[in-house]
Amino acid sequence: MKPQALVLDFGGVISRMLFETHPLTEAALGLAPGTLRWRGPFDPAHDPLWRAMQAVIRPEAVAATHTGTLKPDPRAYQACAAELGLPAGACVFVDDQWSNVLGGQRAGLQTVHFDVMNPRASCDEALYVLGLARTAQPGSAARR
Repeated sequence: MKPQALVLDFGGVISRMLFETHPLTEAALGLAPGTLRWRGPFDPAHDPLWRAMQAVIRPEAVAATHTGTLKPDPRAYQACAAELGLPAGACVFVDDQWSNVLGGQRAGLQTVHFDVMNPRASCDEALYVLGLARTAQPGSAARR
């Protein structure tokens, strides 16, 4: 199905992750460079807090949602497509979390995994899937 809409996750896709801005944070707080050592998705093997965070969703977050559903629940994607007035297959969903990308696929959306390690390739891939670019950079971005 021809894509008609782009649906972007916010954190990590639209906005930089806090892990990418450690030097700015350190400077603003007067900390020595390298003080902030947690690296999240940039070094998950050495960041147990990041790995733990990936496995848990706060119940308070679910209770505070407008719709009562969160990604990767297929209803979250179906609600988005319905709000856009489009079938799910006409939406291209971009997220940096594999669980959410897979949720989008299960709901029938076209998807692009946004690789925070290679944002340019991920953006190029999204443009390609949308039909706005003739080719996508070979790289780590994945799509359905």
